Amino acid sequence: MGVLFGEMNDEGIREAGKCIHRYCVIFCGAICLIFFLFARLIAKLYISEDGELLNMTVFAVRMIALQTPINGLVRPRITYLQAVGRTRNMQLLTAMTSLIYVVLSAYVLGAAFGPYGVLARVLLSDSLSLATVWLYYAITKRKPIPTPEDYMALPENFHRSPGDVILLDVRDEEDVSLVSQQIQLFCKGHKIDKQTGYEAAVCFEELAVNTIRHGFPKCKKSPGIDLRVVYDPKELIIRIQDNCPSFNVEREIAMTLSEGAADPGEHLGLKVLGGMASDIKYVHSLETNNVIMHFSTKV
Repeated sequence: MGVLFGEMNDEGIREAGKCIHRYCVIFCGAICLIFFLFARLIAKLYISEDGELLNMTVFAVRMIALQTPINGLVRPRITYLQAVGRTRNMQLLTAMTSLIYVVLSAYVLGAAFGPYGVLARVLLSDSLSLATVWLYYAITKRKPIPTPEDYMALPENFHRSPGDVILLDVRDEEDVSLVSQQIQLFCKGHKIDKQTGYEAAVCFEELAVNTIRHGFPKCKKSPGIDLRVVYDPKELIIRIQDNCPSFNVEREIAMTLSEGAADPGEHLGLKVLGGMASDIKYVHSLETNNVIMHFSTKV
């Protein structure tokens, strides 16, 4: 999600969210059903004698089973909020899920139902967290049933029109030259100053050529580079993705700039990247290297 957010890909975020929720329902639902139906057999693995202790263990297993699908929605929500920069919301939801609702549920249910109530707090606490998420968007969006776009919680004007995005594939060094020209034409078409377009193209060339020469030969799968260029009124964003062995460009640039080098020409490419791009982020996700570069624009 962090990569998709960094490249301003709202459609990708939407599809990833659907996929996560679909598999969450299937996987967590299956786990819930299995544990609920076989709760007594699971409890018998630890407690052989019948009695109140066995009954409480069976009840606890079933409560955890019922909690699983709900927890499978709450926990990804916390991770998602962090990925899209909603840090405050993420911290509040974490506190409610891990502390506030746990203590409140244990106190209320424990007072009403004793030890069984305390065991049932796992189900109630996560249910309250999920209800809080719905209530927050129902109030802020003034809708009893918020839309999927409301739950995405993306910044205003995050959506990019088709004309503000280009997607290109790179397979060899000949493609690098052609794509570099495409980037400069894209910048020119959006009236971005010539210097920014040139610097963006140079940084792309440096990363792409380095990947082709050093990463492609080590790649076990069919190697390739996927490029996404996004225009925003305040900046130009370039995301370069490849399926080669991991190489943390962000860390290498930071080390090069902080340590310096005896030879001024050493690690020149990394110095160029660090000097031209206003910000560079690296994420290794799903066996791919993702480098997201930002360039301040002067229209």
